[in-house]
Amino acid sequence: CYRVPEQTSLIEAAVTEPLACCLHSANRIRIRQSDCVAILGGGVNAQLFVQLSRLMGAGRVVLIDDLPERLAMASALGADEVVDASEPSGELVSHGFPEGADVVINTRGSTEFTRLVFDLCAEGARILCYGVAGAGKIVPIEPHIIWRKEIQLIGGRSFNNTFGDALDLIVSGRVRVGPLVTRTVSLERYAEVVVSPSGNHIKTVVVPGQVEAEVEHIGEPPPRSSC
Repeated sequence: CYRVPEQTSLIEAAVTEPLACCLHSANRIRIRQSDCVAILGGGVNAQLFVQLSRLMGAGRVVLIDDLPERLAMASALGADEVVDASEPSGELVSHGFPEGADVVINTRGSTEFTRLVFDLCAEGARILCYGVAGAGKIVPIEPHIIWRKEIQLIGGRSFNNTFGDALDLIVSGRVRVGPLVTRTVSLERYAEVVVSPSGNHIKTVVVPGQVEAEVEHIGEPPPRSSC
């Protein structure tokens, strides 16, 4: 059990678990000072990786996604640059990362993004495979690239003794999670939301006892009162 201080709402505390997972994986990938970090995807995990990369001293943090509102969120939370993923991958690599990225974090499981990861790598880069690809999905990779660039490939999916540290980051304000909760829904809407998630929202939190079926918090943090 972890005590949530009164000044931290339970809505914010609900983001502790995903942050703990991201923190565990960020520790595994060993983000270092002056690293160039490329983050693929713009969902809640990607936004958390932006902030963790900053805290760990990354020299340049770039988020790549194709949804304008998520790119804007990343800029507000500390990304040095955001890149529209709708442009051809070759142009993205040559213009955005001419020397490659030291750390590439893939939070999207699509095969297209997974293949792009290897093109973005600098020599000696570390790749974090965080996005979930469907079982049985295969991505063709040229082993010569892994050998030539001396790439380290690391998987990350859960947390390991990082839950308390994640909560401390939220309570202290060093990681901002309020802006990431763009919608709260009542418990009665849970099944509907799980079956049909909305791409317009970064993080949805289920609030038992919420009178309204759905409340949007886009452009503003959720209320600080406990749920």
